[in-house]
Amino acid sequence: MLKKKRKTNRYLLKLIIAAVIFLYFLSRFYPIIGSSSQQTVIVEYGKIEEAVSVKGYIAREEKIHTSLGEGEIRYFVTEGEKVAMGQKLAEVYLQGLDEKTIEELDIINLRIENIKNKQGEGSIFNKDIENIDNEISKIVKQLQKEINDGEYSNVSKYESNLAELAEKKSIITGEESFSGKNLNQLLEERRLLEEKIKTNLQIINSCAAGLVAFESDGLEDIITLSSIESITTSDLDIFKDFEENTNSKEITMGTPVIRIVTNHQWSIFFPIDKKQLQTLKEGQAYRIRKSGEERLYKAVLRKIIEEDDSGIAIFNLSEAIEGYLNNRVMDIDLVSKYYEGVIIPNSAIIENDGKRGVYRIDVNGFLRFVPIKAIGQNQEFTVVHNGYFEEVNEESKTIRINTINMYDEILLNGSKGINGQRIK
Repeated sequence: MLKKKRKTNRYLLKLIIAAVIFLYFLSRFYPIIGSSSQQTVIVEYGKIEEAVSVKGYIAREEKIHTSLGEGEIRYFVTEGEKVAMGQKLAEVYLQGLDEKTIEELDIINLRIENIKNKQGEGSIFNKDIENIDNEISKIVKQLQKEINDGEYSNVSKYESNLAELAEKKSIITGEESFSGKNLNQLLEERRLLEEKIKTNLQIINSCAAGLVAFESDGLEDIITLSSIESITTSDLDIFKDFEENTNSKEITMGTPVIRIVTNHQWSIFFPIDKKQLQTLKEGQAYRIRKSGEERLYKAVLRKIIEEDDSGIAIFNLSEAIEGYLNNRVMDIDLVSKYYEGVIIPNSAIIENDGKRGVYRIDVNGFLRFVPIKAIGQNQEFTVVHNGYFEEVNEESKTIRINTINMYDEILLNGSKGINGQRIK
């Protein structure tokens, strides 16, 4: 009887141990089975923004230089070049004058200078003439050698070099059109050419420091940084009728020859509806970009001009956007809100004990609640602090709070998780 009772006790003990083991493994695997459908997401760097596309009109401070009459133009500067006040920009050769006349005067001046500095008959120029003769001799020998070898590819280059050296020599020795003329004759020639040039040459010097531009649309004196403060939406329809005129080689009286944009600051303004105007604040900095491009530029809202159902927003910029020197109209995106940093979906955010946070999956696959602090958000995503953030506690002390890091794995739908739950 006693032996049978011992066997029964032993059997019950084994049954209890098996039940405990089964319940343990069931408790471990049930959360995994129950959460097999839980989705997670990796925290990454990103950006969120609110933007509206508009057609903007550009205002600049600029000065126009025009021609005094018909003729040809020669520029001494390039588009976008920064110039100083008084710097030579261009020459306009009015009718009856061309570049050849200017070249003739340069040659006469050189000849006069050579004669005045001459200390002995050709003594001061003998070395120069000798050097030129040596150069000519070298080129002739090389040319003959290549011709003898049947190589003709460099013949035209050598001929050009020989002609240039011959011209230099003739200027020094007076073998061209001015040869044999004495100083008095040359001085008279110079006087006549200078009088001709004086009445037929327009030299354009910059009236101010700034950036060079070549095109004109006729609105330079109408659309200025100050005049746009009294602009209306009806004025914008008038501006649409103006066409940008590419600077023509055919110069007539009053033709715009060159523009100088005198201020590095410029403005862009555009019509905008009443609802969008109400989201903007004068003096606040926003961002704009050319439509289709990524780069953002800082723009400060200078003024809002309100009308019945719409209005005009005027923004100031100091950075140069490609095309702003010549274009009057530019398609842009106005970015009213912009945040970048660690970005998470709004569905992941929950509230625990009055604190906002997310469930982060630890190395063992358990959900751990981690507090977060938002920088900015839209309807889908929130940009939050990375690594840590600071806050003031009840004792008015600033404390550091650890938060999520980039590349952490978090629960996509925070409302379906439980702190401490194992999902992996």
